[in-house]
Amino acid sequence: MRLGTRLDAIPVRPLLRPERGGAEARQMSVVWRDEEARELFRVAELETLEQFAEAETGEIVDRSRTRRLARLPLGERVFWIKVQDLRRARLHPSRWPSYAFRGSPIKREAKALTTLRQHGFRTPELIASGAARGLVMPKLAVLITEEVAGHTDLVRWLADRPKNAGAALDAADELVRRVHERGLVLLGAKYRNILIPTHGTDDASMLTLLDQPDLRASSSRRLRDKDRRLMRHDRERYGAAG
Repeated sequence: MRLGTRLDAIPVRPLLRPERGGAEARQMSVVWRDEEARELFRVAELETLEQFAEAETGEIVDRSRTRRLARLPLGERVFWIKVQDLRRARLHPSRWPSYAFRGSPIKREAKALTTLRQHGFRTPELIASGAARGLVMPKLAVLITEEVAGHTDLVRWLADRPKNAGAALDAADELVRRVHERGLVLLGAKYRNILIPTHGTDDASMLTLLDQPDLRASSSRRLRDKDRRLMRHDRERYGAAG
């Protein structure tokens, strides 16, 4: 560039390019772990990342500017579909480093489900996941899990003022302690991210963990304390219902 060249005259190559050849086309695919479920979605014309991003199928349970969560019955099964579409959205600059180096939270959440299962914890069944990125930032991500029948999250469960709430909350604290024992920290240790059987339980091994994109291997006392603070906060906020 010559000195004095106007900046607006310099051609700028976009970081996120809508190319569809070679590796890019392969990136747009979804990795399936359940062939029966894959066939159900194929019949519903939901197979690729772009199809999941464009379709507003099922009951929309939650929505933000870049993310969408839907509950979709197919056949005799029920699935939860989480999609993040960053093709036309702009992230706040404070999130750039995390997304650039660690990818979409949805991609990390899929990895966390596998890690937690490998360590013996209950999680929803991972049905499929996929992610695509541009040169720097993620573009699309999808996560599909199967509904855990007969369960609800701790926040909803406590809203019914169950008599056995105290024992269930002690079990939730024990669950987080066991996660720490295995050299992991959640950083998402919240009641809405723990599923409990609708009849309740005092057994930590019967609780199900979900939505943990920040899961990591660490023995940091500071990070473990953060998990414990989150649990104490939710116990104070929701536990009074019991």
